[in-house]
Amino acid sequence: MRIVSEVMTIKFLLTATKYQKDYYQRDYKWQTQHVTELIDDLTRNFFESYKKGDESTQVPGYGHYFLGSIIVSNNDNRMHIVDGQQRLITLTLILIRLYHLLENDAEKDIIKPLIHSISGGKEGFNLDFEDNLDFADWELIMNHLYPKDNREEEPFDFSNKSESILNIAARYNDIEEHLEIQEEALLPFVFWLLENVYLVRISAFNTRDAYSIFETVNDRGLSLTPAEMLRGSLLSSIEDLKLKNLASKTWSNAIQTLNQISKNEESEAIKAWLRSQYAQDTTDFDEIGSKFHRWVEDQSDDLGLKLSSDFADFIEGDFKFYVKWYCRLRNAANSYTVAVKDGLEHIYYNAQHNKFTLQYPLLLAALNRDDEESESLKKLKIVAKYLDILIYRRIWNSLSIAQNTMANLIPQVIPDILR
Repeated sequence: MRIVSEVMTIKFLLTATKYQKDYYQRDYKWQTQHVTELIDDLTRNFFESYKKGDESTQVPGYGHYFLGSIIVSNNDNRMHIVDGQQRLITLTLILIRLYHLLENDAEKDIIKPLIHSISGGKEGFNLDFEDNLDFADWELIMNHLYPKDNREEEPFDFSNKSESILNIAARYNDIEEHLEIQEEALLPFVFWLLENVYLVRISAFNTRDAYSIFETVNDRGLSLTPAEMLRGSLLSSIEDLKLKNLASKTWSNAIQTLNQISKNEESEAIKAWLRSQYAQDTTDFDEIGSKFHRWVEDQSDDLGLKLSSDFADFIEGDFKFYVKWYCRLRNAANSYTVAVKDGLEHIYYNAQHNKFTLQYPLLLAALNRDDEESESLKKLKIVAKYLDILIYRRIWNSLSIAQNTMANLIPQVIPDILR
């Protein structure tokens, strides 16, 4: 494994260097709190050194600030962001705001190469996300925030945009409101930010090594969720760019739908799907319940995940099908009206027993991807009624229906339903 670690100023890191967004990366999810904390840290450290009346030439003697590390995969001299996208996008938004605050072209020219430049004969933003499905929206929002050649800002339609794009717009508004630098201190702050703020750029030189570093950094502290780790692992194994884009969009759409049900629903849906189709025993059931991304990697051969196309089908076929039905089951569980409409009222009844939370793996176990909708509904009715009887028989016999008790029973039933 070849790895290079370099300490860099923001100026050196971003000037005329193009960074691609890799599939390890989650969408841009920083909220107001994250942006305001970063701005507060930067301004506080700057004003610990700055004194009213200081000139920009005095900035090299100011204190320094360390902003952490980023990880990139340097493939064919193209920098793919493996870890650090949130900070790089936020820094770019801060630079855009400072660009607009500076008064004359000579001062603006200090910042321009860090935002938009020509590199390798190609003109564009230094955060160059052309290989991603939402690239068109990325270009639109960036041109809206940073119109080139002093042109009027390009109009931006905020309807039907991804969470990532909407967050970018919202966080720029936060920066506008929170970044307050007196006019006389503005230029010294710009020089300090570019030349006295440091990051460490860790570069790997192939995709496998980059993902290994990414996984080590994030899996230990769980700064990413298991669902995001699984997404990165699966997408990184799809070689065809069109298939990768399609799978990425499918995953994002499914997660967006799940998040409308509840905040942590994506994790519960994935656990229910994997348990329903692949848990052979209690050990599998328990391991999927803790770190399912690790379980999928360990069981990849048994899951039939060998070729690039296998990973694409795992998302486009399996994941898409079972998450769609999971959402439908959860909606039935939450609304009697919805449940009755599909003849799934027993799912609603089962959900009223708050201690029993494991009906979804059993329900999904009954479904096959090739089933017609009517056939799937028939199967779901049968399993839901079975569970209704099971739950009440246990209650009548003073037996527990809590998860810690039923978790030993459910894995024994799933293989029978699958057969």
